[in-house]
Amino acid sequence: MTATSSKIAFNTANLVARESRFHFKLSDWSKQEALTIANTDEKVWRSICEEIAAVGYTTVEIWKAHADAGVMTAAKARTWKNILTDCGLTPIGYAGAYSVGAVQVCQWLGIDTINGGLWGSATLDEIEKRAQKSGVRY
Repeated sequence: MTATSSKIAFNTANLVARESRFHFKLSDWSKQEALTIANTDEKVWRSICEEIAAVGYTTVEIWKAHADAGVMTAAKARTWKNILTDCGLTPIGYAGAYSVGAVQVCQWLGIDTINGGLWGSATLDEIEKRAQKSGVRY
């Protein structure tokens, strides 16, 4: 018998209520997301990654609010990627809707899979074509 190894990734969406000190109603998800986007700078990202690594995780699924396509740049993505590496974390997924911006963020961060709902106007056929062209799966 051969042993197989699997890894459990920490999904940073688990921190959705962090900005409100974990006082949270599910109906306030979008408010928490907006606060997370606004408040996640390099220092906060490093702290999050250090905490995740400190409890033993080596893989992470990044919630879109922590690497939002609306504010992420190539330079910022390099910084995020360096922090992940410094903390011994490998990004294995992007938790968000499949979009052109999300694909770009994934390419910058070295993530090959978007794990999110089918929101917006994209159909599965359109996403399949984009995925084949970009190399970022859904």
